[in-house]
Amino acid sequence: KDLNINYMKIVHGGEEYEYHREIYPGDVLTGKTTVASIVEKQGKSGSMDIVTIETVYTDQKNQKVLTARTTIIERK
Repeated sequence: KDLNINYMKIVHGGEEYEYHREIYPGDVLTGKTTVASIVEKQGKSGSMDIVTIETVYTDQKNQKVLTARTTIIERK
């Protein structure tokens, strides 16, 4: 799904990793990515959208291994 973001106006807002268990050699990980939130805020230089993208990784036994969150900021 297209978020309709102007990639010339984005900055990296941060990353966060939550490990649910150790990752071992031979593990096969599968990630599912979703848009967790889109929040519009007013800043000194105008409005901006703060987009949080979340990827949940599971192993070959379908057990949750890792949750990764990335925040991007699009200046309007």
